Amino acid sequence: MEYLQDVFVSNLNATIHNGGFISFFPEDYWKSDFDCFNQNKFYCITRGSCTITIAGNRYHATAGDWFFIPRQTVHSFEKDDDDLFEKYWLHFDIYPTDENLFSLLNLPYFVKVEKDDPALSLFDVYTKTKGKSITDILKIKSCILSLLGRYIELSEKRQFLVKSRTDDRLDHLLRYIHSHLDKTISNDELSALCHLHTNHFIRFFKEHTGQTPIHYIRCCKMDTAKRLLENSDLNISEIMLCVGFDDISYFSKQFKIFYGMSPREYRKYYKFHLKPAKDQL
Repeated sequence: MEYLQDVFVSNLNATIHNGGFISFFPEDYWKSDFDCFNQNKFYCITRGSCTITIAGNRYHATAGDWFFIPRQTVHSFEKDDDDLFEKYWLHFDIYPTDENLFSLLNLPYFVKVEKDDPALSLFDVYTKTKGKSITDILKIKSCILSLLGRYIELSEKRQFLVKSRTDDRLDHLLRYIHSHLDKTISNDELSALCHLHTNHFIRFFKEHTGQTPIHYIRCCKMDTAKRLLENSDLNISEIMLCVGFDDISYFSKQFKIFYGMSPREYRKYYKFHLKPAKDQL
């Protein structure tokens, strides 16, 4: 728990890219087959019904179902045709890496909300806040962080438990990884740090984080590269070195696997589509 609090929660930040409230009449179209999106999604159903499949889990969603779909998670959805269908929706990013945070928390894909749940008021506040003033920006940021907190609270009511972080070895391992992202980090190196056989170490790490060490490290490296593309003037080769790659072609290929575009394409896309305007900073 110490690492979760010290590294993730204390530095937690979130950005909403898009969202709102939408109504579909019976004849309207809302369907996607096996989509894989580069941002997290919230869908909160307020009226009608639909079918949502997330990572192979199929749900018949009705009013009061609030779904969290992690980014890069295969999912599909289709509304029923016999009634008015309404939902709140948000597309958002979480910093630091949301894969690690939600793996650590082990969040469910959906929770239930009552008609008077504060989450619905938060969704409504976001929907009605469309200005670009500093007050509006702070209000929006407050909404997403409060929604995350409420989602976790509702998860806990379903007897969800945060995975134990009592083992100091894990804290030490994660801190080591985050401070050596510019290096090549092997399983043998990490297993030696916690005095475990390599096979035992891999099982230990996956049990506590939900990911293999290699995947965890790759996620951290790609997330760091993404932030550097967004917030620095470093060229692609310099960013590649910052996250421990020495082959520009391989680095670009790995980045595209994570984000659906090359580092150069992502930087251009971020600049023209995602970067806040100066009056939003």
